[in-house]
Amino acid sequence: MNNKSQTILSFILSKSLFFSFVIPFIFKLNNQSYFISLILGYLLGITTIYYIIKYNLYSKIITTILSLISFIFLLINYLNQVNYFYLNNTPLIIIALSLFLISIYASKDLKIVLRISDILIIIDIFLILIGLIFNYNNYEFKNIFPLLNFNYLNIIYSTLIVYLSSVIPLIILINLEKTKYINIFKGYTYSFICILLISFSTLLSLGNTLTTHFIYPTYYSYKKISIINVISKVENIISLYSLIDLVILSIIILLYLNKTISKKISVTLISIITILVVILM
Repeated sequence: MNNKSQTILSFILSKSLFFSFVIPFIFKLNNQSYFISLILGYLLGITTIYYIIKYNLYSKIITTILSLISFIFLLINYLNQVNYFYLNNTPLIIIALSLFLISIYASKDLKIVLRISDILIIIDIFLILIGLIFNYNNYEFKNIFPLLNFNYLNIIYSTLIVYLSSVIPLIILINLEKTKYINIFKGYTYSFICILLISFSTLLSLGNTLTTHFIYPTYYSYKKISIINVISKVENIISLYSLIDLVILSIIILLYLNKTISKKISVTLISIITILVVILM
C-alpha cells in the first residue's frame, strides 16, 4: 500500500462512524460546544497513533477484539441507516445480508478497497464544497452562540466517543498493513477538518434545536440545498456516501481478521455476530 493509499484510507476510516452516530451524539450532548469534544478527541487520537507506530505497540489479540466490537457497532449503524432512509419495510436480515455479502466479496483483495477509495475522496471534496458554499443562504450565525455552553461530564463522555470512533478503525488499518505515521497523520487531519466543517455547516443552517431533534442532522442540513434548481436531493448522496464508508470499514475489518485468524474462522464469527445483532434488534 503506497503513501497516497494510506492517507486516503485513513481519511475514510477515521470518519466512517461520524455521520450515522458521532455527529448526532455530540450535538445532543454539547449543543454549540460540540467542537470542543471534536478537537480533544482528535488530539487524543493522533497522539495514540503516533505512539503505536513509533514504539511498535501492536497487539493481535487487542486488535482482533476491537475489530469484532467495531463490526457490531458499524452493523447496527448500517441497519438503522438503511432502514431509515431506504428500506423501511425490508426485514433487517436482508439488509444485514447485503453488507455481509459485499464485505465477503471485497475482502478477497485490498486492491478493491483502494480503487473505491480513490473515487470516494473526489466525492468527499465535492460534498464538502457543496455543503459549505450552496448552503450559505440558510446560515444564521447566531446559531453558533453561546459557544461555551456545556457540561464537563458531557464533554468528557463525547470526547471519548469521538476518540474511540475515529482511532479504532485506524488501529485496525495499521495492524493490517505496514504504514507510515505521516500518512496516517495527514488522512486523520483531513478527516478532522472535513468533520469540523460539515458539522459547523449543519449547526449554522439548522440551529441548536433542530440539530438535537433530528436523528441525522447533517442529512436534513443538506436537504435544504438546491443549486439553481438543477442540482437537488444532495442529501441522498451524503447518506449513500456514509453507508459506503461503513462498508469500507467492514471490508477492512474482514481483511484484518482473515489475515490474523484465517478466513474460515473470521467469516464464521462475522456470520454469528450478524445473526445475533439482527435478532436482538
